[in-house]
Amino acid sequence: MIQNIAPHVLDNRFYTKASIREDACILFMQESKFLFRTENDVLRLPAFRECGMPAEDLRYLISVDDCDYYLSLKDAPDGLDVYHYGSLPDIRYASPAWMRYGVMTAHHLACWYLNNRYCGHCGGRMEPVGYERALECAACKNRVYPRINPCVIVGIIKGDRMLLTRSKMRPKRVNHSLVAGFAEIGETIEETVHREVMEETRLKVRNLHYYKSQPWALSASLLFGFYCELDGEDTLKLDDLELAEAVWASQDEITERDEGVSLTSEMIEQFRLHGRKVLDM
Repeated sequence: MIQNIAPHVLDNRFYTKASIREDACILFMQESKFLFRTENDVLRLPAFRECGMPAEDLRYLISVDDCDYYLSLKDAPDGLDVYHYGSLPDIRYASPAWMRYGVMTAHHLACWYLNNRYCGHCGGRMEPVGYERALECAACKNRVYPRINPCVIVGIIKGDRMLLTRSKMRPKRVNHSLVAGFAEIGETIEETVHREVMEETRLKVRNLHYYKSQPWALSASLLFGFYCELDGEDTLKLDDLELAEAVWASQDEITERDEGVSLTSEMIEQFRLHGRKVLDM
């Protein structure tokens, strides 16, 4: 999956760098888009040495090994014409994998900083807290932390078949997906599974089996993958605002292969290889 970058190591600790390396990667943002380029699918961000800007205009985000990522607090300078603005889905399959994951994680954090420049309580200016990754209002002392949205991915098993879906929100996506959705206030992640399955398909499920989690910067989420069994009737009634299609597929009927990026594709691949044994893995 996208976070599997070993032997490279993501360092997401909060601290202030004493100096900025010449090869540090700089995120210049326009709304949620950022400046980058690819050469033969190899991802590149502007380096500090290319930008000619003072260190005080940059905010440290994260690092991968010796590669540091910073958010620019100013617009991009002239002279970066080889780069262009794009969005995270544009680099979904870019290489190297460690750089892609570094950019996605840095982008998640950069968007949080940019979306919290002003206090949601009083409208005052938010400033970084010096000893932890947080922003605090200079006026009312309201403090906020990076936003992470918990979300479930659900593989529903009926006998020797699993339910595959297609989202109405991504009509151009070729591969199937699984039932998915965000956790609501006041519910456990297991309750989210039951609610999302009911809302999207009108099915009931049982025997929830936690599989794996994944940070997913495209929606600022932490994904929780579950397999579960159908409980009762298998008649589908799709939420026509969410799903364009849902089909029960056997192992042999699954033609997609794991793209090596998303939790969804890995879970579908595990079912293709092991069938309902995924409930016991």
